[in-house]
Amino acid sequence: MESKVLSLMRFARKSGALVFGFEAVKKLMLNRRVYLVLVTTDISDNTREKIQRLALEKKIPLIEAFTTLELSPELGLKPTAIYALKNRHFAEKILEYHSGNTE
Repeated sequence: MESKVLSLMRFARKSGALVFGFEAVKKLMLNRRVYLVLVTTDISDNTREKIQRLALEKKIPLIEAFTTLELSPELGLKPTAIYALKNRHFAEKILEYHSGNTE
């Protein structure tokens, strides 16, 4: 599961479909241009609550996976704890792999 999710996130980043960082993700969530939010497991409680509340309000799926130090280097980024997918297909596949509902 993890390697498939990482692979999809790398493709999303290269295609411009991955947004990262609290302010950038929040802005897109407010404009409903996000299909999935991913937060790392080591995100601060305060930030997690803010993002979860907004995701619930906007009905955007949110998953928690990886640590910041596992995910950020894989994507070639400085340590970042919040990511959003702007592409529906990437988001659906990541949700599928994360939930274990793959063929």
